[in-house]
Amino acid sequence: MKTTNTITPVLTLLLIAATSMFTVSCDKGSMKESLNEQSSLSADNVQNDLSILPVSPWQQKSSGVSAPDRGIMEMSEPIQNQNTCYGILYNGHAYPALTPTHDITVTHDGGATWHAQTIGPLADHFLFGVSATTSNTVHVIGWNYLTGGGKVLRSTNGGQSWQREASNAFMSPASFPDLIRFFTPNDGVMFGDPVNGRFEIYTTSDGGDYWRQVSSYKIPAPLPGEEGGTFLFDAYLNSIWVVTPILDNNTGLPLKARILQSDDKGATWYVRNASLPKVSRSGTIKFRNQYVGLYKDNNILYRTTNGGTTWKVVNYSGKWFSFDFDNIPGKDGWWVSTGGNWGSIPGERGSSISYDDGDHWFTLDNKNHTCVDMTSTTRGYSGGVSTNSGNDGVFVFSISDLSNLPQ
Repeated sequence: MKTTNTITPVLTLLLIAATSMFTVSCDKGSMKESLNEQSSLSADNVQNDLSILPVSPWQQKSSGVSAPDRGIMEMSEPIQNQNTCYGILYNGHAYPALTPTHDITVTHDGGATWHAQTIGPLADHFLFGVSATTSNTVHVIGWNYLTGGGKVLRSTNGGQSWQREASNAFMSPASFPDLIRFFTPNDGVMFGDPVNGRFEIYTTSDGGDYWRQVSSYKIPAPLPGEEGGTFLFDAYLNSIWVVTPILDNNTGLPLKARILQSDDKGATWYVRNASLPKVSRSGTIKFRNQYVGLYKDNNILYRTTNGGTTWKVVNYSGKWFSFDFDNIPGKDGWWVSTGGNWGSIPGERGSSISYDDGDHWFTLDNKNHTCVDMTSTTRGYSGGVSTNSGNDGVFVFSISDLSNLPQ
């Protein structure tokens, strides 16, 4: 069960994830060490290293936010619609270092223009999940940081107005909604922390009009200290994988984690992996099919070829950016990685591409990226961070000739 005390260290490094990214906890000692290591990285050094790069396929756009240090931590585009994309905004100027807001930005014209808005009914909530199903229909979840519990909302007019759905879900003060994901415009799942000895999971088959709670006998029993991982999940076809960190009761830091999986859109669950190779401050997990996926824990990259049962360290060459990554649909083995500064914490900025499931990476640019969401071989979106210039905060991947990519 997450509380205000246990969620605070999570928020200090909450990018991320997904994706889908992202962070499960923060160890102050290791965080300080990480900052010391990264402090030697400067924009000038990065620019010099990447001075011979070709023109980036990323086009910088305004996220619709005028205030500085507003970044995008998670994105979702509708099924079979590349022109619409929704992004969750965070405040990098607040305390903790990163604070989720109940603000969202959206494009309906392929990323040319973005419009930010505050979701009024989520006042006193942190926005932790977004799932778009059509160009005009999108679902979000939030956690009430004052009273506990959560709220689920839906917009049917492209984000202009919001109505509550799933009024039966996440009602307990102990409830914490971790994720929402739709497989089709009708079929969706929500996953939350354990309450009364079972994970709080709901499914819908009518687009969110009615959500039913999954019976406890269809879900593995939670272990002591186990909870859901915000942004730590991915889905492919009817399957969904969720990383569930197991925390030390005294420190609140993760000891290990499991992967829970469903292959029927959330109706039944089983343990895919009982102990991930390592779990510490941050993570991202993505699959390109039912067998091959990548997993990041801090700055270590792992790969699975058996659906997540086992993972091996990827001994890659080139520059892999460890903030987020996503596979390129329609290209087996193609992935894009992203990295950048977030809030007051410096990071190595840029993006890179791999054509062999992460063995080799080729740098694309040195821009300040956050999360990434690739929609096709020639299209995609990446979060950025606003600087108060009015012309940044998000990127659009657009390229007509794949032969122009570095190899």
